[in-house]
Amino acid sequence: MQTEKIGVAGPTHYFQRPDGIIYTESFEPTVVTKEVFIANFEFIKKIASEKKEPVKLLINFTQANKLDKEAKALIKSSYLNDNYGQYIEAVALLTNSRLSTLIGNFMVGISKKGPNKYPIKIFMAVPKAVKWLDQL
Repeated sequence: MQTEKIGVAGPTHYFQRPDGIIYTESFEPTVVTKEVFIANFEFIKKIASEKKEPVKLLINFTQANKLDKEAKALIKSSYLNDNYGQYIEAVALLTNSRLSTLIGNFMVGISKKGPNKYPIKIFMAVPKAVKWLDQL
């Protein structure tokens, strides 16, 4: 499937899939920091604002190998959802290890805080994640 690279935010590369889903991936092991989260959510806001609608995200979280203390605190707050939730329609997180699944579970917490709730689900295979996003 052809994808078009649409940008980079911190260690994360963003691609537009033909089906409209935004695919993200980091190509090397990444420590997820507060700054990384905010840079990525700002980029998502930019994409959604240009599209004039919330986006569906397919986030490849397989290279996330640690959340630092500030990132964990940010996730536990409602800040990300309060400020960026309206730009997200749904998120499918791809994981391939216990650690990336654990970090993904922290991400699930973001979607449950604040007024802008959106569905988020963890997957280990792209086809299942895409099928779920397409059904929404």
